[in-house]
Amino acid sequence: MKLIRALWGNREDIREEVPTTPDDSVVYVWGKDNLNYLKSLGYETRFVEDTIESDYMFKLIALDLAFKEFYYCMFLDWDCKQIKPVDEAGIISPSMPLYSYPTNYTFSNPKVTEQLKQFSWEHDDYYVLPNACCITVNGFNLGEELLKIHKKYKFETLVEEFAFKVFTQATLDEYIDNYDSPYLYGRESSQYFWVNGKKVNTAEKLNKYIGKKDIRFIHE
Repeated sequence: MKLIRALWGNREDIREEVPTTPDDSVVYVWGKDNLNYLKSLGYETRFVEDTIESDYMFKLIALDLAFKEFYYCMFLDWDCKQIKPVDEAGIISPSMPLYSYPTNYTFSNPKVTEQLKQFSWEHDDYYVLPNACCITVNGFNLGEELLKIHKKYKFETLVEEFAFKVFTQATLDEYIDNYDSPYLYGRESSQYFWVNGKKVNTAEKLNKYIGKKDIRFIHE
């Protein structure tokens, strides 16, 4: 199984998440400045395109390219840290962990708020959807399939997460049984939102509903 990552856009906060000591991942890169930065740190890279555009669709393109090169791979966001070795026998493919938003949470873009309602599971007082911080692919081209779904639905953002929810065609309980990552939660139980001046923690509720996991990664 090959570990892959991606870097695009020109956000300094994302660059600051990149470890200065490389691991054995291959990084798919958009933008020559990003390429030069990663090379200066010693990362193995695959240059895709010279652009500073920022689009979550690039993650799907990275998955497509990685499948064609490695067949079996795990994508990790830069803020997803491995804390234990992975037992490949326990990996589910395809898989993403789950995370949540309060049902009264609003994005600055009203279209995203509406799409969150449409492309998630409503459970108690929160919406649940896949978290693309960790994606496992083995045996078929998930990136290509999710790109087709995105082309059909034209997601405003959270492209890879909304697309995977549509792809699974599962209830929440079916997703947990068949597509949820066994090695991490989408958000740690301590994470919360501020909604209408109130502190709201839906992550703890969801993680308790999912149950205990054999934690090998932390999504910060």
